[in-house]
Amino acid sequence: MPQTHGHRIRTAHERSAGLWIHVAVFVIVNVGLTTLNLMRDPGKLWFYWPLCGWGLGLVLHARTVYRKRGQK
Repeated sequence: MPQTHGHRIRTAHERSAGLWIHVAVFVIVNVGLTTLNLMRDPGKLWFYWPLCGWGLGLVLHARTVYRKRGQK
């Protein structure tokens, strides 16, 4: 495998697999947080804050995985 400054370059398949792991963990954790929030204190909703913040990170991750080479 080619290396750059001691780091192995990931294949498209590895990058895609990493994104899908990120998606799965995102869904599992946020379903849990939403459930916890709605069961413990439905009058004070906070679950959407981690959902939005992590969701933004997930969108940026997907953008880096699926962008065309040479594109910024």
